[in-house]
Amino acid sequence: VSFHGSVPEFDPVARKADACIEGRVENIYYTFSGGTAWTQADIYVTRCVSGSLSRGDIVSVYFPGGYVSAEDYSAYFGSVSGWSDCFLFFSPDVGELPFPGQESTYYLAQSSKDSYLPVGAYEIFYE
Repeated sequence: VSFHGSVPEFDPVARKADACIEGRVENIYYTFSGGTAWTQADIYVTRCVSGSLSRGDIVSVYFPGGYVSAEDYSAYFGSVSGWSDCFLFFSPDVGELPFPGQESTYYLAQSSKDSYLPVGAYEIFYE
C-alpha cells in the first residue's frame, strides 16, 4: 500500500487513482456487503497528493478482506449451518489489511454506481 520511499507525485499508479493521500488509520471496522468481507478504515489525511481531500479530513476507505460472522455469511450464501457463534476470516487477494495507527500512502478509487459499497465511498486502489 505504501510507496516505501518513492515520491508519490511521480508514481504512475498515483496518476490513475481518483485520489492519493498520506494518512494514519484511526479506526477499523468489519463489514459484509454483496457477498464480500470488507475492512473499513477511517483514515486521517495528513497530506493529499492528488484528489479533492484535504489535510485533516477523515475518510472511510474499504479494503477487500476481513472478518464476517458465519451467520451473515450463511444468510447470504445459504451454507455454513450450525456456526452461528463463529467468525470467518477472508484474506485479501492483494496487499494487506490496515491496522490502527498505521501511517502510509494510500491510492483511492471511488466506488462505482453498481458497487455494494455506499455511494461515493472510497476503495483502496490496486493496479
